[in-house]
Amino acid sequence: MTAITIDHITHYTNELITVRNQIAFFTQKLDELKEKREMTQRTLIDAMKSNNLKSWKTNDNSFSLISKMDTRIINEEEAIQDIKARKLEGLVSERIDTIRFKQIANLLLKQTGELFFGTETVTSEYLSIRSLTKDTESVHGNT
Repeated sequence: MTAITIDHITHYTNELITVRNQIAFFTQKLDELKEKREMTQRTLIDAMKSNNLKSWKTNDNSFSLISKMDTRIINEEEAIQDIKARKLEGLVSERIDTIRFKQIANLLLKQTGELFFGTETVTSEYLSIRSLTKDTESVHGNT
């Protein structure tokens, strides 16, 4: 090996270690910011709910509290038995086709109020944040 090759390898290994350390640092900072965002959003959602507010506006943004109900499988075995009893075997192979199942389960819930056995409803809440000024980029947040 020539001295130039060793110098290059040394340079790039040091550069790689520096970049990896920077990534680790910023990943930690990003995780901290995400945690702060989640706590702040939860506090805001709780405050809006306790004051019966569905939306809130500032000079620059509009905040809307949105609730979305979904179906979640909590006991796959029971759900499979119920699916088969309802003659919907196309939803099940070795496992439940969760995308198609959710569509049918949510439709059943909406039309009849019934749930498949082995499922429960889950409500997720998030804030929709829209910029009210044209020169500001839109900001979105989910919990």
